[in-house]
Amino acid sequence: MSEEATNGKAHIDIGLLGPRGVGKTSLVVAMMDAGAKSLAGTPVTVAASPRSAARINKFKAQLRSWVRSGEFRSPALAGTPGLDRLEFELSVDRDPSIGVSFEIMDYPGGWLGLSEKPKDYDEFLRHVEQSAILLVVIDSTYIMEASELWVREGLDEAIQIVPVESVVRTWAKSRIRQTDEPAVLMFVPVKCETYLPDNGGRLDFAEKLFDQVNEYYGEAIEIAEA
Repeated sequence: MSEEATNGKAHIDIGLLGPRGVGKTSLVVAMMDAGAKSLAGTPVTVAASPRSAARINKFKAQLRSWVRSGEFRSPALAGTPGLDRLEFELSVDRDPSIGVSFEIMDYPGGWLGLSEKPKDYDEFLRHVEQSAILLVVIDSTYIMEASELWVREGLDEAIQIVPVESVVRTWAKSRIRQTDEPAVLMFVPVKCETYLPDNGGRLDFAEKLFDQVNEYYGEAIEIAEA
């Protein structure tokens, strides 16, 4: 977190961590939509930069088109071709000098499982190290539906647990050095509507989901707490 030299506004970097196809971009879009709705009727506005807005709008248009056609192709939504900085700003209508800017770095989740990382991976790690907030995106369907033994045996590799723990460790060490800045680690289950009652359903597996997150990501949590 830093102060922008140009206008004095606070700036916060947000790290995004998750394997390929987990829904990192979808989460960012959902966060933007939720923020805009919660701030409606207030003098505070959240908006993406023009370049980021163009990508988000394209993503949303594609998603809505598939939903209306009844042919939802989730894998096609997951492909981020390279590093992509998504920039947002919270501003106050009555006082443009007040606000907070955010930067989230999206990236191909497949990088986590590669033994030889691409050259841009170091830039991704640098962004994680300077991020005051790290979001670990979790595919709920993987950890909730892995009932058969052969599926459970391969689940850690499928959700890239070991690489996730490594990045969390890198982030935690950086936060220890930045004693004047906050450190927030959030584990964010996505695709979890089926398991929670707040979407109009009758089933409530919130406790099981919580337990599964702790089972699979418990070591990452301990790394951050150490």
